[in-house]
Amino acid sequence: RSRRGKRHAARRGDVSVLGAAPYGYRFISKHASGGEAHYQVVPDEARVVRQIFEWVAYERLSFNAVSKRLQEQGICSPKGNPRWHREVIGKLLRNQAYKGSAIFGKSRVGERRPRLRPLRGQPEQPRIATSRYPGDPAKQSAISVPALVSEELFAAVAEQLAEKTERQQRH
Repeated sequence: RSRRGKRHAARRGDVSVLGAAPYGYRFISKHASGGEAHYQVVPDEARVVRQIFEWVAYERLSFNAVSKRLQEQGICSPKGNPRWHREVIGKLLRNQAYKGSAIFGKSRVGERRPRLRPLRGQPEQPRIATSRYPGDPAKQSAISVPALVSEELFAAVAEQLAEKTERQQRH
């Protein structure tokens, strides 16, 4: 019933069904805003997000170069670390919420993937006996949020990331 209720709320466009707000936004609950939950743009973080997108799209910087620039400017990561990891920058650049449409249902939970052997220092039977899988695109719902970057800039970054992936696969 909970999953069905969340899916219904996502189709209505409620932001409350999403997880935590991405970097650049602050989640305002329906109790704090007087009726409807929404994302509020955090101006300082939004400026950093736009800067990252522009560096990758126009200057064609790598994730490591972006991380170095942010560290030189003294900008902390979303968790407060002085160094931005490549994975954080990659997830930020792929997040569709920045172009104005957050997606509900990107992943789903299913049966645990089989392993050849347990990870070092981990028990043979894990505590959580499930794995995360990509969600079915037909069951995903787009929820509109304030856009931080334009569609063109997001498309330019997506093209750059696809080119990078293709280059890596060739090697």
